[in-house]
Amino acid sequence: MNFSRLLPVVLVLVFLAFSVSALAPTFTSASDSATTIKGGTTVAITTVASDPDVPADNPLKLFVCKAADATSAGCGAGGSYCTDTNNTNPTCFFTAESDSASHTWYAYLFDSNTVASEAAGNNPLSDSYTTDSTGPTVTLETPANSAYTNDTKPNFTASSNESVGNCYLQVDDDSAFGSTISDLNADAGSDCDFSDSEYSTTLTNGTTYYWRMWARDTVGN
Repeated sequence: MNFSRLLPVVLVLVFLAFSVSALAPTFTSASDSATTIKGGTTVAITTVASDPDVPADNPLKLFVCKAADATSAGCGAGGSYCTDTNNTNPTCFFTAESDSASHTWYAYLFDSNTVASEAAGNNPLSDSYTTDSTGPTVTLETPANSAYTNDTKPNFTASSNESVGNCYLQVDDDSAFGSTISDLNADAGSDCDFSDSEYSTTLTNGTTYYWRMWARDTVGN
């Protein structure tokens, strides 16, 4: 009689361990809305940013700082310009300084990973802008102060210490400029010159006239 031989069966269980590392957020760009601006103007910091994790560790946290000193908790002792949280492309706004100087901002991006808030590998991105809070100084040239002329339609010319958007002229026979001559109460353009061809009024011989010109610069001072 043949008996089948029973073979033991051995089960080998293999366990493969693996871990998933969270990825840092992608910080493509950060830019401002300013180059040279009037002091006190609102500045917008816009970004192109996202988180590559699936699911994403949202929201993203943007800190725009006055110094290169941010952590995942926010800007350091140097101070903060603005912050925002958003799933993509966070944007924030702040009011520029009311001075005439150059200023640099530093943008930091972090995700909201619950274990460790991760920083973008290229933190910080930075740029600068210049504030201008000083109006232009206009120097009157012709007709000169206390001058006598027999030209009843003189050219009015002046110069500015900086580039201007517009100069404004007023002429009156009243030193308080209470009744300015209508077509000599005018925009003299960016060159601060107002020629005789630009107005029709003929001034009266023997009359003392007063004139002034002021300007607004290219940022609005």
